Amino acid sequence: MEYLNGEVVFSNLTEHDNYGKFSVVVALDDEATKKLEGEGVKVKDYEGKKQRAFKTKFEFQYVDADKKKQEGELGRGSKVTIAYKLGEPYEEYGVTTYLQGVKVVERVKPAGQGDVFEVDESEIDNSDIPF
Repeated sequence: MEYLNGEVVFSNLTEHDNYGKFSVVVALDDEATKKLEGEGVKVKDYEGKKQRAFKTKFEFQYVDADKKKQEGELGRGSKVTIAYKLGEPYEEYGVTTYLQGVKVVERVKPAGQGDVFEVDESEIDNSDIPF
């Protein structure tokens, strides 16, 4: 079993995607990128950030830092530790990464969830309204 830390870019952890898999795409720091590339895993570069998808068709461990079971999707920027296994190398695609678990270190709500009108009134500055 291998482990690395990263930030969630996209998560599909609660339902299978169109291909029948659970998945999480993680933005990687230099250390994690070097580790994966050293294992033969291909890492994508998107807008100057290194990213990798981890997928599985099977149930996996999804917990918080105290190992309490988690539910729901993770928002962009959530900090996670990914547990994964390496698959067989493919010449064109590199080594496959099979998701085994996600430990949430710092959770961010997914965009579009929650009360959009939940506002801290003290943060509103009405002094520049012209009427």
